[in-house]
Amino acid sequence: MTFGKYGKLLSIALMVLLIRTRREALLALGFFCATQTLLVLGSWALFAGMSVPWVHSAKAQTEYAVFSSYLDQGIITAVFAFCCLHLRQHVPGRYGKHVAVAISLICMANVLFVLRGRSGHMVLIALMSLSIMWALPKRLQPVVFAIPFLLTTVLFFASPTVNERLKQVVTEVSAFSSTTTSVTSSGIRLNLWQRAFESLLQNPLKGSGVGSWSNEYNRLEVQHNSSYKVVHQSNPHQEYLMWGMQLGIPGLILFCALLAALFVDATRLPSAHARTTQCIVVGLAVACFFNCSLYDALIGDFFCVALGLMFALGYQMREAPPAQARPQEFHGAHTPLSKLTA
Repeated sequence: MTFGKYGKLLSIALMVLLIRTRREALLALGFFCATQTLLVLGSWALFAGMSVPWVHSAKAQTEYAVFSSYLDQGIITAVFAFCCLHLRQHVPGRYGKHVAVAISLICMANVLFVLRGRSGHMVLIALMSLSIMWALPKRLQPVVFAIPFLLTTVLFFASPTVNERLKQVVTEVSAFSSTTTSVTSSGIRLNLWQRAFESLLQNPLKGSGVGSWSNEYNRLEVQHNSSYKVVHQSNPHQEYLMWGMQLGIPGLILFCALLAALFVDATRLPSAHARTTQCIVVGLAVACFFNCSLYDALIGDFFCVALGLMFALGYQMREAPPAQARPQEFHGAHTPLSKLTA
């Protein structure tokens, strides 16, 4: 089952192989952007109290997430916002660029003021910092390390949603530190991370095996609490720790190498496509600190499709090398017939 979960990584290479022309790449991009725009507009419609026919979840009326949870949708919308921003040149029409920027701003506002997912807030802050760094002159780019803290401070006071959720993190972490209970969102994560890290320390070189997380978690929980009732835990809500506890430190290095390879390969694409692809990779890297974003079905599929599409588009947009004239076998091969018969 776990192998199947990560099988979605193959879709990145498949999209690069199957999208063979620039037209196909742009059409795929258009459909991708249309569906993501529909997603964020549906969230705004729910927030406005409107009925959305394709939304059937009762939680959607309070969480404003269309198909998934507010956690997944917040991350997806944050990444899509910067896809629109950096690919605005591809939107057709006289006002195409302005439409793309408007959609990007609508997505950012949705993450900051509508959706409550703290992971989405962190991804948005990371991608805003990266985009600001690219916009700065090279001599000022080192200040990028201060940008996330400045943005977090500004958003803490500007967005009631961010303010509330950050305060809640502090409260939940403090409660977990003092009582070691895990009844809150942050407390549950901290407990899962602690057990995953314990498992990694016990098997640092070879790990516990692919798909072993639930058994490892229950084993460690029973050791700490003999009255614990065994339950199924699908993942530790931290992609790095999941790779580490299953495959050991080599597995953790492998996952980090995968992210680094995607980021470096993106530099070979045209500028706008390189930045968009790097935003997707950074968004995935940040989201994986708080969730198993690659392992999970919906958000993992989004990242793989987005990466595959961007690499395919970028490769098709690169200028083809000038064709070299092939040597002619006969000097008179292209001589007009009238001259040959004269």
